[in-house]
Amino acid sequence: MMWDILTFDHFITPDVLRIAYYLGAVAMPLALWAMRAWLLRRIGLLAELDSQRQQLFASLSQRNRILVVASMILLFLFMELAWRVMFEAMIGYFQMHDYLQILAASQQGRLQ
Repeated sequence: MMWDILTFDHFITPDVLRIAYYLGAVAMPLALWAMRAWLLRRIGLLAELDSQRQQLFASLSQRNRILVVASMILLFLFMELAWRVMFEAMIGYFQMHDYLQILAASQQGRLQ
């Protein structure tokens, strides 16, 4: 097995992609949410933009506030879905490669 990895006959990419997916889908949003206060303190432009965002949100009617929050939740869910689809396509590509390698090896066995 290790020789297959070292000779690139077997890719480790699907396993690495699964880890990258969960880091991007779960860990990154949580880390950004946790670091929000630190980022606002450290970067003045972000603090100013956040205060303008708060003023704008406070000036909205109750209905529009609900629409903004619902839109942001929906946008987040669609981004998570797109992230998932992208990783499924990449993992599917590497699985196809492995299956084609197996198929080619079985065809070589039949020809000999």
